[in-house]
Amino acid sequence: MNNIESSHPTTPVEVTNLILFLWIGSLVVSIISFLVIYFKINPTGAETYALHYTVLVGVDLLGKGTDLYKLPLVGVLMTGVNYGAYRLLKMPENVLSFFLALVSVIVNLVLFVAILFLLQVN
Repeated sequence: MNNIESSHPTTPVEVTNLILFLWIGSLVVSIISFLVIYFKINPTGAETYALHYTVLVGVDLLGKGTDLYKLPLVGVLMTGVNYGAYRLLKMPENVLSFFLALVSVIVNLVLFVAILFLLQVN
């Protein structure tokens, strides 16, 4: 039989590098989310902005512009909690470590998409 090398990481160093890449990706998406809010929407405390939008009703929650920063802040806090749990595991090759990092990236990407939708509304 031919030796076919698999494409998934197999050594602990490769797994650790993948998990580190996911953590860095999560933080990069959070930083981009903050920058999009700051430069594209440019919220000020006095003006009213749409904070929630649904397809059926439209804008159903209005608030201060500074409240828009709560979306990426939730992503940063969740990443921090997941990173704390990752450090408590102390086993980077554990599959739970990978899932903690992956969930952080997915949550930050979903929040980023929500911010892009709010950018269209505001």
